[in-house]
Amino acid sequence: LAAALRESPAALLLLALAAAKVAEGDGVQPATLALVLANVGTFVAPGARRDDLAFRRACLQPHAVLSRPPREGAARLFGSAFVHASPEHLLSNLASLMAAAPLIEEESGALGLLTTVGVCLPLAHALYVASAWAQKAWLADSAAYYREGVVGFSGVGCALSVVAAHTERARASAAFPPGAMPVAQVALSHVLMPDASVRGHVCGLATGYAYTMLAPRA
Repeated sequence: LAAALRESPAALLLLALAAAKVAEGDGVQPATLALVLANVGTFVAPGARRDDLAFRRACLQPHAVLSRPPREGAARLFGSAFVHASPEHLLSNLASLMAAAPLIEEESGALGLLTTVGVCLPLAHALYVASAWAQKAWLADSAAYYREGVVGFSGVGCALSVVAAHTERARASAAFPPGAMPVAQVALSHVLMPDASVRGHVCGLATGYAYTMLAPRA
């Protein structure tokens, strides 16, 4: 990870911004720490593979999710969030997580954060699959459905950024409307990392907006 920080100014910048956000609050809280460790643990676990075959077997690939046995589809729907392609990819995902999760946990507690993740993760990934299916069915464009596949926590991170932007502390200190900042952050991430999945991030943002409307925070 240290090597990735030295070699990737973009990842270093994102992580520094996330650390600054954490420093504004009470530090990394238990549920946030658990999510960070879950992402790091799967990346550094003994025997963890990061070759093309391993990614094809684990990624959120729409056709595989819908056509393979339910157990494999569910594993891809949930487990792909904790698979990372490289140290840089892991660090950028951790940055988005650390920027949003402490705010949510501070306001709603550990259970509130874990509930938010438990709802947003499958919804963001299901929306990714559904959008690729709709593109194939309605626009006769099957490339995304059959050929695209993603891994990583960034879609969930995008959803969490929207929820975090609607917390009381974030609203009180925001220079922009709560709904605008997550979009700006995603746009910046695509400038820094142009290979990131636009579809995955947009689905994450849409999930976050839906969550804030349908499950308003106290």
